Amino acid sequence: MRDDGKSNGASFPAGDDHVTDEPTCDANDVRDGASEEALTASYCALFDALDEAFCVIEMVFDDAGAAVDYRFVELNRACGDHTDMRGVLGRTIREVQPDVEPRWIETYGEVARSGEPIRFIDQAQPLRRWFDVYAWPLGSPARQRVALHFTDITERKVAEDEVRFRSEQFHALVEQAPIGVYLVDADFRIVEANPAARSIFGDLPDLIGRDYEEALRTLWPKRLADEVVRVARRTLSTGMSHHEPELAAVRTDREHAEYYDCRLDRIRLPDGSNGVVCYFIDISAQVWARHALAVSESRYRTLFESIDEGFCILQVIFDGDDRPVDYRYVEINPAFERHTGLAQALGRTVTELVSDIEPFWFDAYGAVALTGEPKRFVDHAESMGRWFDVYAFRIGEPDERKVAVLFNDITKRKRAEHALKESVVLLRHHAHHDALTGLPNRVLFEETLQAVVATAERHGRPFAVLFLDLDGFKAINDDFGHASGDAVLVEVARRLRRSLRVSDTLARMHGDEFVAILPELSEVHEASSLAQKLLAVVSDPIAVAGTTVSVQASIGVALYPSDGANPRTLLRAADTAMYQAKQNGKNAVSFVVSIADAGGRAGEVS
Repeated sequence: MRDDGKSNGASFPAGDDHVTDEPTCDANDVRDGASEEALTASYCALFDALDEAFCVIEMVFDDAGAAVDYRFVELNRACGDHTDMRGVLGRTIREVQPDVEPRWIETYGEVARSGEPIRFIDQAQPLRRWFDVYAWPLGSPARQRVALHFTDITERKVAEDEVRFRSEQFHALVEQAPIGVYLVDADFRIVEANPAARSIFGDLPDLIGRDYEEALRTLWPKRLADEVVRVARRTLSTGMSHHEPELAAVRTDREHAEYYDCRLDRIRLPDGSNGVVCYFIDISAQVWARHALAVSESRYRTLFESIDEGFCILQVIFDGDDRPVDYRYVEINPAFERHTGLAQALGRTVTELVSDIEPFWFDAYGAVALTGEPKRFVDHAESMGRWFDVYAFRIGEPDERKVAVLFNDITKRKRAEHALKESVVLLRHHAHHDALTGLPNRVLFEETLQAVVATAERHGRPFAVLFLDLDGFKAINDDFGHASGDAVLVEVARRLRRSLRVSDTLARMHGDEFVAILPELSEVHEASSLAQKLLAVVSDPIAVAGTTVSVQASIGVALYPSDGANPRTLLRAADTAMYQAKQNGKNAVSFVVSIADAGGRAGEVS
């Protein structure tokens, strides 16, 4: 991504922040002060309404010319939403975030010095967030200002880390995917490659474990192999993703070029090290088709009649207001009917063939016919029940309103992708929930507790952790069997869940142990009241195996922050209090008593 480096000059109010510099909007076409103010106000409103964060920073350099800090001089409202930093206008990043990583300051300093924009993705560890950032110099070099346009992509990054290599089932789905995927570790050895990816490496023996550079140089000319290796190393070292929509590759054992739409990303491997994953699709057929069409009419005709992709030429029909309302098929190739299911389409309009065709298709082809700009897109034709991967470009004179369309029916691929996504969601649910009760399991509980602690640290809100263990459950297993024991656990889980608040979290740790998080407590007695309520609902008789049985519970309660300031300490304290409840006769609630409350040792229970 590149920008011409010119500032739009807008200033942005952000909450209680106010810009101190006067706006300097470019008003070459504005002839009076009132119009200039209106234009400035429009720009301000536009950028302040953006969902993406936008700000202007002023670099601070030391005497040696090294970037050491930067000051926020302009920002829009979204900056606070994306960073959770408020009241930063006029302050430096080191004042706001003393532990800011130096590389952020160095990167923006380089943009200010070199005048070259940069696009990158990186993690801000103090903020525990990932950002997709585009930075470019603003104004004259003497001002040392840099404009930033960025988005918080933390959720996306976390999701990617969670689903990647989640399970063998997911790996099997990747193996069946129509796109090629291969993985290179930090030592630049190929560690994974699905069947679609192995096709690019041809007949190379012992592919897994092979040196990546050596494999590429065996297949491709040195110049191309070196460039791919250079980009991969940059991705590994910087984390910057790389997308090559049309990589041309001529193998050493072949005469013609092959084309790939490929992307490189850095990922975290199971051993904690970084690696590079490459996703690619062989788009050779599409590219060859486009090239052949451009070379000559004769080659075009041969390709037109023989390619496997659908191909047609449309004449777009406009109404009196120059709005596209229909289009006519003036040429189609033999594959057209197979991809669309439309028979005898030549010479007919699409509305004659598909009466409820979506207006989107008129607009898409109409825009290509009017502007001459080619368009590549994937969309769903609901009226035809198919997905299409489409490349459309104008042919002939502009007033002919003709558009050539090269397309593929990708319905099967889209269904496979949908099935893959559903499988990933299902796998993630199984990985985070107890199979018997449907409650969150220990993994999800610990993640949730970590998040609740972080929120409590930020906002100073107390909360409680309850550790519940059933009394008398073993006897039910021994007397009635494990099936009855399972039925008791399911019923207890149902009662506990119905007795807690919507904001509370209930999980099954293992066996007959349950834990709960009670956030946003206004009074300590709220935790006590809820715990007593849980004792009552658990002790009610339960019908199993044609009879009724009864169990009771012992509950330990730990309070944040008096009984612990981190998840492990809180859980251990609640567990200790639960065992004290058992020692006190069971069917009881025990609290951890702090020094301030009991004058005793920290961790004492009551």
